[in-house]
Amino acid sequence: MPDPTPQAPKPSLAPGDYPPNPHADYVELGVTSAFSFLRGASDAVDLASRAWELGFDAIGIADLNTMAGVVRLHTAAKKANMRPVIGCRLAMLTGEEFLAYPRDRAAYGRLCQLLSKGKMRTQSGDWQAKGACEITLGDLARHAEGVQLIALPGADLGGFARDLPRLRRSLPTLQHIAASYLYRGDDRARIHRLDRLARDNGMAILATNDVHYHAPDRRPLQDVMTCILHKTTLPKAGFLLHANAERYMKSPAEMQRLFAEWPHAIAATRKVADACTFDLTELAYEYPQETVPAGKVPAGASGEPHMGRCHTALSRRSACQSSERAAQGAGDDPEAGYRPILPDHPRHHRLCPA
Repeated sequence: MPDPTPQAPKPSLAPGDYPPNPHADYVELGVTSAFSFLRGASDAVDLASRAWELGFDAIGIADLNTMAGVVRLHTAAKKANMRPVIGCRLAMLTGEEFLAYPRDRAAYGRLCQLLSKGKMRTQSGDWQAKGACEITLGDLARHAEGVQLIALPGADLGGFARDLPRLRRSLPTLQHIAASYLYRGDDRARIHRLDRLARDNGMAILATNDVHYHAPDRRPLQDVMTCILHKTTLPKAGFLLHANAERYMKSPAEMQRLFAEWPHAIAATRKVADACTFDLTELAYEYPQETVPAGKVPAGASGEPHMGRCHTALSRRSACQSSERAAQGAGDDPEAGYRPILPDHPRHHRLCPA
């Protein structure tokens, strides 16, 4: 047999003590991990570890159209004595994008139902292609109760401004607009424009660094992943790549310095994070309701309690074992004539000599 393919060790937080960090005024919510396939260049464990080093006491996660990274971030954040804030990033068929953070268990369930719908079927009702997720604004509106939505403006702020009143009418839980430094020379003017736009629509801006990796030295990896995603090469990628290496995790102090003119954008991150009371530990397996004949109980379609059925099966098994020993003593083939002892439950067959 060939040797098994070597497996990379599962990422985990480095051993050691992680004293709780003091309360920080800023919480990073725009966090993309490697579970956003070919978009994030750092594992959730790296992001959580770096967040603790920088002094965060809570950290969000918002992978694109998926909750795949939340368990790993939850585990790492808890080990580092931080509070994980569970969410995701939603991309609409019509191009709009939002950060989505559920307030409670019920809202988390609705958000997961929305993602399942988008990944299971196309808008025409056909089976969805692998890796695709089709969500419309109507779908989002029907599942948005209790989900805090943060609009992510694109490059065209004029178009975003025209669409925002419609989005606000459709999505009552849309209360914030994300604001980030892009380092293209017009950041102050751009953020001021977003701030005015938010106030005009009864909203507030929310600061984020749109994190795609935990440290600047991951930028080359992120560039390579972008090329794979778009099936191109580094020399040809051009504007598909981020313009700089600024999409890394920055400390609360650094983000407060950057947004000194807009302290309410920093405060908004804390407000959203504190409103998220949901924790993954609230989830537990819920046994599905059984379908049984009228007048019967789930203990068994025949009405016989499971324990009684187990005792019956055990008695039969003991008899089978005695027959097998006798057959072996007589020199007969014990494998001849095997039969199931629970014929009414094929998935639970146990074979013994007839």
